[in-house]
Amino acid sequence: MIRVDRPREELAAAIAAEGPYDLIVDYLWGPPAEAVFAALTSRELRAGDGSRRIRYVQVGIAAGEVAALPAVTLRSAPIQLFGSGIGGPAALEDATAAYNALLQQVAAGQISLDVDPVPLAEVEQAWPHAGSDRRIVFVP
Repeated sequence: MIRVDRPREELAAAIAAEGPYDLIVDYLWGPPAEAVFAALTSRELRAGDGSRRIRYVQVGIAAGEVAALPAVTLRSAPIQLFGSGIGGPAALEDATAAYNALLQQVAAGQISLDVDPVPLAEVEQAWPHAGSDRRIVFVP
């Protein structure tokens, strides 16, 4: 777990140290997002062949409505920005239908997910060990 109640530079370093990332879902925006942008331009997170992209989905604004996005982040970090929410491009019914279709494909074995299901009650024990190529998915 990364606490966001710390100075920007310290937070950015902590975020960079926990990477790499495939997906970032941001419910906070504001200063925490600015720290993420700083982390994404760090050498550690830019390593590789450049083909891997980090999907950054902005969902909420609990920490602020505005976040400065440095131009260097868009030019140098492997990031794709998306917005999601009630004002998004898809109607709730359409998004629900698409999500249900996706889940049906997973259940039918048409899409393979390389994950380790872990009971939510074990989150504290599992979280520190989440560092492999497999993703932990917390289940009820």
